[in-house]
Amino acid sequence: MTTVTVTISGREFRLRCDDQARTLRAASEVERLLEVLRHDSADQSTPTLALLAALNLAERQETLAEHHRHTLDYIRQQLHSMRSYLRDAMDVAVETSA
Repeated sequence: MTTVTVTISGREFRLRCDDQARTLRAASEVERLLEVLRHDSADQSTPTLALLAALNLAERQETLAEHHRHTLDYIRQQLHSMRSYLRDAMDVAVETSA
């Protein structure tokens, strides 16, 4: 574990992390998203903007997780098809050699 200092909305936070570069990228993305939200909703408080940013990021994560699940299902189906094809090909090869 290492410690990294990030600045979000003008405040510094010391964070413990396993991957300093990943934590810095994440903090940069949170800061970017807060700036977009601040621009779009200037009348909202910082805590409200932080909540909106968190919801936005959670929705993005859920979308990616769903895409990941669909991709894994597709790969499983393709592997099942390949296994069936190879099994059939092996059966034909055994019958032909007999």
